[in-house]
This record gives sequence, C-alpha cells and structure tokens, in this order.
Amino acid sequence: MGTGLKVFVIAFAMLGGMLLIWRIMKRGGGKAFIFSAFQGIAAMSAVNLLGGITGIGIAVNTLSIATSVVCGLPGVAGLLFADFLFSR
Repeated sequence: MGTGLKVFVIAFAMLGGMLLIWRIMKRGGGKAFIFSAFQGIAAMSAVNLLGGITGIGIAVNTLSIATSVVCGLPGVAGLLFADFLFSR
C-alpha cells in the first residue's frame, strides 16, 4: 500500500470516528445513527447488486462495511469516488 493511500485510509478512519462520536452525542443521535447505518448498508448492497449492469462496484471488506455503517450514504458515495480516483 502506497503512502498516499495509507494517509487517505487513516484520515478517512479518523473522520469516521469523529462522525460516529458526533452522531451519538447529539440529541436523538442513537436513532439517527441506526437509520443512517441501515441506509448505508442498503446503498452498498444496491451498488453491488446493480454492479453487473452498471459496471460499478464496491469491494466488500471490513473497511467498506465500516465506512458504510458509520458514514451512511455519504460514506458509500465517498467509496465510489475513491474507487473512481484510484482505479484510473
């Protein structure tokens, strides 16, 4: 793994941790976090189910699942954007 990718992964993990703490601490955050986690998993599943048609897919591993759970739909969009940037 290159240095740039390591920095990206560490920064993304730190951002995800801060987002998780912020969501749980705010009022009604527990319910919103659970809804966002289900939304992120659903978005990642939809992207992978339609991957055969669209040609776009996200590798299912610990990092991608954690990102989709912690960050929700914006996390899945970020994974797609990172895949687009690093696959070219």
